[in-house]
Amino acid sequence: MDKRTIAYKRRTEAMGSTTDALINLLHCAAHIPAKYVLFDSWFAHPKTILRVKQEKRDVICMLKITEKIHYHYNGKWQPLQELRKLAGDIADAKNRDHRFNNSSNT
Repeated sequence: MDKRTIAYKRRTEAMGSTTDALINLLHCAAHIPAKYVLFDSWFAHPKTILRVKQEKRDVICMLKITEKIHYHYNGKWQPLQELRKLAGDIADAKNRDHRFNNSSNT
C-alpha cells in the first residue's frame, strides 16, 4: 500500500490502540470549544480517562462493573461496587438533610 494515501493513514490508525485513536480524534477536534468528552463504556478504562484528562477535558461515560478495575478514591483503591455504595450513602444523607430542612421551615 502506498504510504502517501489516506487509506494507508487509516490502516495505520486502525492498527494502533483505541486510546491512541481517541486522542488523535481529540487533537483533530481541538478547535471545538468542548469541556467534556462523552463516550461509551467500551472506552471507559482508567488509562483512557486519564489520557483524556491530560488533554484538559473532562469525561462523561458509563463505567464497567468488573473485579479487575479499581478506582482511587479517598486514599484507597476501590472497586466500582464500593463507590456506588458510597454514592448511594451520600445521596441518602443529602435527601435526609433536605427533608429535615424543609420540615423545620414549615
